[in-house]
This record gives sequence, C-alpha cells and structure tokens, in this order.
Amino acid sequence: ATGYFGSIFACFYLGFEVLLKIIGSVVGLYATGDAAKYAIYILYTAIAIGSTVGMTTVRNMRAEDTVGGDGVTIEKIDMTKKVLPIPPIPPIPPLTPLPPIPPTW
Repeated sequence: ATGYFGSIFACFYLGFEVLLKIIGSVVGLYATGDAAKYAIYILYTAIAIGSTVGMTTVRNMRAEDTVGGDGVTIEKIDMTKKVLPIPPIPPIPPLTPLPPIPPTW
C-alpha cells in the first residue's frame, strides 16, 4: 500500500508541477498588461485555496485496510539492535609541502 500511495502522490505532484511550470511559461511569454502580470499569482492562490478546502474531504482509513487488518498500522521496531557498527577512521597522513614551481618566462 505504501508504494501504491507513493506512486499516486508522485504522479499527481509531478503532473501538477509540470503543468504549472508550462502555464507559467506560457503566461510569461504571451501575457501583456498589468492584469496578465498577476494572472499566475491569482492562479496559484486559487489552487492553494482549492487544495486547502479539498483536504477537509479526506477520510480516515478503515481498520481492515491497514497492515494487520485490526487497526494496527505498524509494529514498534527496536532500531538500536539493527544499526551497523561504524568502522574506525584511519589517521590522516601529515601534509608535505609542494615543491616550488619554477618560473616559465
């Protein structure tokens, strides 16, 4: 379910991003006058307000649609036992001065 929801989100997000970039480019190329100058800002504001209002229609997931089917979505995992050890960092060798560069003239 996570991959499915991620793919839906990515398609909508990237689709809207590309669409709004194209609209912004077209408006920037062909629009003239003061009203057209602010048209893209008005459009973005309308989309933001529409998205905010649309979020009020999101419903909670049913218990049978979760991982265990009983309303429990994820188990608690103790990550302290799953961390790989960090290898030691080797010492840095001392810096040696560069030889002088002879003049080329």
